[in-house]
Amino acid sequence: MNKETSEYPHRQLLPKVSLGKVGHSHSPVHAPSKRRSLACTNCRRKHIKCTGPPSCETCVHSGRACVFEPSKDRRRKEALRHAEKATERYRNALVMVIQTFKSGADQDVRDLVDRMKQSSSVDDSLAELQEMTHREK
Repeated sequence: MNKETSEYPHRQLLPKVSLGKVGHSHSPVHAPSKRRSLACTNCRRKHIKCTGPPSCETCVHSGRACVFEPSKDRRRKEALRHAEKATERYRNALVMVIQTFKSGADQDVRDLVDRMKQSSSVDDSLAELQEMTHREK
């Protein structure tokens, strides 16, 4: 088999894109994406594409109320502020625990440990801890 008639035919190349202005090609302009950073509650529940506010196409066609909850979008500033507040709460709670361990009486430390063991969740533990520290002041 010679090189001109190989078993793999060559792909046909497209013509070179001409450049009008420096660095700008004359390629077709694509329509802007209809993807939104936040889907409405119905589209989010169904895991389908949402066309965005005021009412998305899916909700209009189904006759449902189109509701957007910015707090559900973890990429927005509001979500960041919420995460920062939660982090600060946990930090303060950790400082309280450490202070109790370092400077508290042995009975206070035992009470703290017992209450933490009895709490059903982290948030309950935090509430108990805050209640204990406010009673002592």
